[in-house]
Amino acid sequence: MCLVAHEPPLFELLSDRDHWRTVIQDVEDAFGKEGPGPAGQILSAALAMSGGQQQDGGAQVEGEAATQESGQRVPGGGTMQAEPDPEMLEMMARIEKNMELFIGYEVPPFARYAPDLAALQASSARVVAVVGEASEGEPPYRAAFAVAERLGTQPVVFPGDHGGFGAQHEAFAAKLHEVLSSS
Repeated sequence: MCLVAHEPPLFELLSDRDHWRTVIQDVEDAFGKEGPGPAGQILSAALAMSGGQQQDGGAQVEGEAATQESGQRVPGGGTMQAEPDPEMLEMMARIEKNMELFIGYEVPPFARYAPDLAALQASSARVVAVVGEASEGEPPYRAAFAVAERLGTQPVVFPGDHGGFGAQHEAFAAKLHEVLSSS
């Protein structure tokens, strides 16, 4: 049995946990007063996740260069077309509907969660902390390192950023298969 924790948002394990407690309280306050959009903006600004985009040939393009090369960056390393097609508009509508649930009811509890590390160590399940190669230094990346450190392991580097499973699904799946096969 194997548990793969890909950049878990375990802010309670970070050295700056007090900062994240304040951020999450600000997110909750904004959600209650102004709704999911402003709350999401607060979280997004605090996370400051730059991510990477895949260009032809599979290489990552980072930050500003990524935006200049192929349009606006979206989570998972993809790009948004200047004029969304009907499929993109449909997807954006689904995401918007899900944002209220995500930002208002999922983010606060998972941001406050601290795993029972002793139980994980005692478990027969192998726990593998995973980081995206293009998200170095970002909070979920740092949290994966914190998990690995506390479990006495090293994180495994996967292709892409925090959403590499979407933008680089084939390479991500191959690496996941490799990790699961070595259990």
